[in-house]
Amino acid sequence: KDMDEEGIFRKSGGNEEIKSLKQKIDSGETYSLEDADPHSISGLVKLYFRELPVSVFSTIQDQLISTSETMRNDEECSKKFKTLLSENLDSFTIKLLKYLFQFLVELSHHSNNNLMTLSNLALVIGPNLMISAQPLSPMEEALRSTKVNRVVQLMLENLALIF
Repeated sequence: KDMDEEGIFRKSGGNEEIKSLKQKIDSGETYSLEDADPHSISGLVKLYFRELPVSVFSTIQDQLISTSETMRNDEECSKKFKTLLSENLDSFTIKLLKYLFQFLVELSHHSNNNLMTLSNLALVIGPNLMISAQPLSPMEEALRSTKVNRVVQLMLENLALIF
């Protein structure tokens, strides 16, 4: 039923619930997500990626963006993405991304109810996966955000080719 929750990953969850869940996870305390608000759970997922010491695509984000801008054929672009991932990320990170993207694609299959298409999901998850190492002006951030969204959407649309 939570897969049909309108605006999942777009609407923010309760800050206190997210904070409480994060604290339980960080301390190794037993917790249950059964009764948690789905927006808080999705907020926790985004927070996890945002708070990583180094963003998951940090070493290759410029290459991913450049590839998405220069290659117009999605299949060729996806093959290049796959090569970049396999040559630069450890197997745990690749598995984590595959699991996350598989989940997001499955979530998009409920877009008639949750209104979260692949494009919408790329828009809300992308900035948490590709964080700029340098401070950017609002104009630079807006331009970069569009590029990041394109990379993540291509990855979601071509999941089977990349992972």
